[in-house]
Amino acid sequence: MKKFEQNVVEILLNEAGLDELLDIITEKNNSEVYDYTGHGYFLEIQNDSLPVKRIVLDKPYISGHADGIDDTGFLAFIEHNSFTLECHGCAEGIPENYRELDIDIKYADKS
Repeated sequence: MKKFEQNVVEILLNEAGLDELLDIITEKNNSEVYDYTGHGYFLEIQNDSLPVKRIVLDKPYISGHADGIDDTGFLAFIEHNSFTLECHGCAEGIPENYRELDIDIKYADKS
């Protein structure tokens, strides 16, 4: 998991009151499956310590910004001991190397 993705995950989990899952999701030994869709990507992480019941993490709205690329959005799902981070283009698709770019994350902090 890239540093900007960890930041996104931390923000989403914090908003949902699920901070205790951050260490589980970011464990170095977790297997990651990356699926590029052309419009965005999914990053899936399996860990038996994750909840089985479906949880949708879509607040706060988080956007990513990189030089020359329109905004991207992020949300995540937890279900069946799996965590999936979704990154999607807001206007157009994102390049396959998006994760390698310098991504700036923005969100509305409620504090």
